[in-house]
Amino acid sequence: MKIPTDLKILEYIFNHYMDDYLTYETTKNREAKIHVPIDIDHVAKHFDIEGDLVFGRLYYHLNPKYQHDNSDGITNYLFNLSVGRDRHCINFPMLSSIVADLSNEHSRFKLSLNVAILAAIVSIFSLGVAIKSELLNSTNQIVEVIDEQRK
Repeated sequence: MKIPTDLKILEYIFNHYMDDYLTYETTKNREAKIHVPIDIDHVAKHFDIEGDLVFGRLYYHLNPKYQHDNSDGITNYLFNLSVGRDRHCINFPMLSSIVADLSNEHSRFKLSLNVAILAAIVSIFSLGVAIKSELLNSTNQIVEVIDEQRK
């Protein structure tokens, strides 16, 4: 079992529940527009992991990491156990921002990694050229010494 990253879980939730978020105005099928109920077991099944792992990641890890306190003393959470009659709700605008930040961070990491790999390849190539040059130089010196001895 490979444990998915925060980005993978949140991207999946974002993509899977985007239509639910967007259709609120026409359906009014939940308590609040920004809080979209999610099926924890469905998300877990997608990643072939237990639902408790997804719940724990959202509730115990990501909530404290991304909670936001308003100036009026209200705390906004990424994941709410319930909003009115809706259970296991994700704060969709907050989710959107988090996914964008994590995606950007991931892209920068991949770029840095690729630059480092390219630098290592260039260094290895340069080392190979230097070694070849040194070997050719040494070989030429040996040939010159042998030629001098033959004369």
